[in-house]
Amino acid sequence: MDDPAVTSALAAAARRGVDVKVIMTADSEWDAAFSDLAKAGVHIRLYPDDSAALYIHAKVIVADAGRSGQRVLIGSQNFSVASLDYNRELGILTRNRSIVAAASAVLARDYAGGTPYRAKKSGGAWCTATASVYNAADDENNVYVHSNQPYKTATASADGYSHSYETDGSGYALIYLNGPPPGVTITVTVGGATCTTSD
Repeated sequence: MDDPAVTSALAAAARRGVDVKVIMTADSEWDAAFSDLAKAGVHIRLYPDDSAALYIHAKVIVADAGRSGQRVLIGSQNFSVASLDYNRELGILTRNRSIVAAASAVLARDYAGGTPYRAKKSGGAWCTATASVYNAADDENNVYVHSNQPYKTATASADGYSHSYETDGSGYALIYLNGPPPGVTITVTVGGATCTTSD
C-alpha cells in the first residue's frame, strides 16, 4: 500500500461506484493509505500480524468475476514502488473462468474472515496489542504492538513480569515476554498510550 498510483486508482474506482475490497495483514505503516481508501468507500478487511492468524502473503487482483470482462492477476509483486518499478517480479493475467472463480472464492472466504478496518482516532497516543504463546513449556509469549509512537519504549507487563523493546519508525514492536502463564492479561505501555491483550 505504498504506491500512490495503486491507492489512487483504487480510491477513484470506489468513488465511481465500483465495489472495491482490500484484504491485508494489519500494519500501522499502511494506516494513512487505509484511511484514504476507506474515506473513498473502499471496503477493507484485516488480519492481525501474529502467528496465530492468517498471514496475507498473496498478491492477487480479481476484477469483474462472473462477468464477460472478468480477469485475475496473480503474481509475486507487492503493490509498491519497488516491486512495480524496480524489482524483477512475475505476474500472470488471465481471463480463464475456472481460475478467476477459484481465486475469487478464496478471496471471498478471506474477506469474510477478516476484521473490518476502523480508522484510528487522530490526535493523542494510541496502541493496539496482540499476543501469542511462543513456548508454552517455559511461559514464553510474543507480544505484537502497533502504535502511533515511533522510536519509543514499549513495555509489556503481566503477572509481575515485564519486558521492553523500542518501536520502529512505524510504531511497531515485537516484545518477548517470558514468565507469565498463558491467558493472563498483558498490559502494554508505549509513549503515552496503554493497551491490553492476552495470549
